[in-house]
Amino acid sequence: MKFARVLRVAILLKAILWLAVFSIAHVSESVHAQGVAPAVLDEIEGELEILHEDTPRGGRNSYFLKTGERRLSLNFAKDAPTDLTSGTQIRVRGVRTNNTLALQSDGGSVQVLSLPALNTLGEQRTLVILVNFQDKPTEQPWTVEQVRNLVFDTTSEFFRENSYQQTWLSGDIAGWYTIPFTSTICDVFAIANYAKEAATTAGYSLAAYSRYVYAFPQNACGGQGVGTIGGSPSEAWIIGSLDLKVLSHELGHNLGLYHSRALDCGQSVLGTNCSVFEYGDRIDTMGNVSAGHFNAYQKERLGWLDYGTSPFITTVQENGLFTIEPLETVGRGPKALAILKSTDAITGQQTWYYVEYRQAVGFDSFLDTNANVLNGIVVHTGSPSDGNSSYLLDMTPASASQNWSDWSDPALVAGRSFHDPTSGVTISTVSTSSVEAVVSVNFAAPACVHANPSLTISPKQSQGVVAGTAVTYTVSVTNNDPSNCLASSFALQTGLPSGWTGVFSSSTVTVNPATKAFITLKVTSPVAANRGTYNFSVSATNTAAATFAASTTATYVIKRK
Repeated sequence: MKFARVLRVAILLKAILWLAVFSIAHVSESVHAQGVAPAVLDEIEGELEILHEDTPRGGRNSYFLKTGERRLSLNFAKDAPTDLTSGTQIRVRGVRTNNTLALQSDGGSVQVLSLPALNTLGEQRTLVILVNFQDKPTEQPWTVEQVRNLVFDTTSEFFRENSYQQTWLSGDIAGWYTIPFTSTICDVFAIANYAKEAATTAGYSLAAYSRYVYAFPQNACGGQGVGTIGGSPSEAWIIGSLDLKVLSHELGHNLGLYHSRALDCGQSVLGTNCSVFEYGDRIDTMGNVSAGHFNAYQKERLGWLDYGTSPFITTVQENGLFTIEPLETVGRGPKALAILKSTDAITGQQTWYYVEYRQAVGFDSFLDTNANVLNGIVVHTGSPSDGNSSYLLDMTPASASQNWSDWSDPALVAGRSFHDPTSGVTISTVSTSSVEAVVSVNFAAPACVHANPSLTISPKQSQGVVAGTAVTYTVSVTNNDPSNCLASSFALQTGLPSGWTGVFSSSTVTVNPATKAFITLKVTSPVAANRGTYNFSVSATNTAAATFAASTTATYVIKRK
């Protein structure tokens, strides 16, 4: 699968780039404000830990370096890494102040020592620890049997169905335990430590489990859950609300997933001014609205699609008709299509369209009244080298006045098409039935999207000349259109003082994309012009698309009449 082919290389290449941008300024402010110990340069080896908090205000990630019993907080100056998961072993060299670490900006600040093994397949040994707090020792919102049924029956079957019988949960329920900690303070690490200590005292061997879940009544943390992004053992904190939607979402984080988002571009499917809905994928449990199946992109990341003996994804590279089976069912046919959307010219990062077909089967039975989804294909975008890039696209944009309601009908129904003018791909739903969807994919030359030309003139200032002298300038016009465009013609004009003349060697020049052409311009001042420095302008306008233009200025110097 694409994910398996590129992930390990991408992690090694990008880890240094991402992890070498920690904020030293943040540490300096903390030292100044708190009067703590001065910052020191340190080299430390440890395990990366990424903690995700799901709150009413949205998701938030925190980053740590675990070194034995110590946990250092990591602060990023820019975007945090989304191609790494908890459990990555790294060596860092940076500035440490108390429990905060910032790295220097040079590329040698971080070294990836080892990557965590894939642990998303097979039996997932899970220990659920039920705890309450010393200020509310009798509060037990769920019985042990209720928790056991939810975790090892319902949720285990959810993962088994999603993974095509490849992943399931087993384990134990420990507790209830009253821990020596108050509900008025939010410290998930303290809660975890007390919970594990209580379970160990009760005779549970923590080493026998690869996943820990701490469930407790609502406390000062707010929200519904917290989970590590990956990790072995992984950890999840269930806060006050224990149901399939919350548990499958936090365990999805534990498996290494970020959120399934939605991309809202107003009246269009795609655009340059779009908004991101963090929990916008309403039919995916990682959107946290319904306990629906993980989308095809997320399943690929988990190895549940297109890996080993998992059902496969068809990578589409030529025009044709393609069939896909419902995402929820076990079968021999393809579960999704992957179509290349774009390749970043600088980083080489690829983004793909993922096309899937959903039916009201199993844990997706909640779709039984959604005629749009049941009779169409669902399209996401995602990048194999960026775990936080799952975006649901709205194939019926602006179908409802309220943004949230607009996402109830995201599918491309039979008889409808979606065209991406940038990549040139057209995706059409030909037909749907209870067992398959037929999809047409057509690759055409992408539409030309013009860009403003670049314009330079030399010299920018002439030598001093006698009034009436013809001064020659060289003008260069660069066509910045992409390579799929044809050659463009540019009309040249001057803006000169009254009575002056400017003559181009050619008033129109035709230039191929990504190339430049040179033209001479002779500027002559009136014989009676006074001594001084005179500014003038030159412009180039695309004759076929007049909004694309450029201009520049130069000076003409008269030293005497």
